[in-house]
Amino acid sequence: MVYYEQREKGITGEAAGKTEGWKMDTKILKCFQIVCEEKSLSRAAKRLYITPQGLSKNIRQLEQRRERLRIGCANGVLNLLPLSLILAFGVEHTGLRLEWREYPNRQVKEKLLSSEIEYGFVIGGREEAGVECRKITGCRLCLMVYEGHPLFEEEQASMEQLSGEPLLLMNESFRLYHDFTACCALRGIEPNIVAKTADGAGLYRLCSQKVGLAVAPEFFREEFQMRGMKLLPFAENLWWEIYGAHRRETAEYENIRLFVQYLKRHLPR
Repeated sequence: MVYYEQREKGITGEAAGKTEGWKMDTKILKCFQIVCEEKSLSRAAKRLYITPQGLSKNIRQLEQRRERLRIGCANGVLNLLPLSLILAFGVEHTGLRLEWREYPNRQVKEKLLSSEIEYGFVIGGREEAGVECRKITGCRLCLMVYEGHPLFEEEQASMEQLSGEPLLLMNESFRLYHDFTACCALRGIEPNIVAKTADGAGLYRLCSQKVGLAVAPEFFREEFQMRGMKLLPFAENLWWEIYGAHRRETAEYENIRLFVQYLKRHLPR
């Protein structure tokens, strides 16, 4: 796994060593360095005594000239979206430096807006100012039930049937947790969450041990053997969906344009 790690010290020297035929304006590099240090466009602008709009323009100039594409993937995305598909884009475009890393879902859009990444894969496509989203793929959200539980003989489950049931969920770093608990709140259900995990294997293991019923995406059926286990789709037709996102102002950047076109060819709606 290749991670992009942002180094705050020596960033000007690192960038200067990779000019590849073009000269970077030291003022723009300084702006980029301060944004990295402050991790906030508004705080960096105050420190540089310029407007956030002016700072954003400087950062965009730098981004346009750097031949790279930094991609942020929300936790869980790569269980359904093949990493090989992302890496194949880098093989097609050898002149582009491709970098990727996983983050909690919320952080992906935060890093988009702060120019720390150019493209993100997120769970759920809630519109935000300045961000353009496109649905990439998705699957049904299901209830994992162990053999011997009364629901095991059912073909589907309903939210109402979960009242009082011990439930297993991914933890708060995952969009699934927030979407499911919000769905429960809308229906007046207080979920009895007995355990939260950081990976799908944990959900599967706890459910197989009959600790509780697990809420999981349908791709678990392919990830695990499901011996003595069953995935029931929700009668409410709940979905777990992946969206691609980038800032609207970067839509015409060459790296973004090429990647969006690539995804449309290989993952048509």
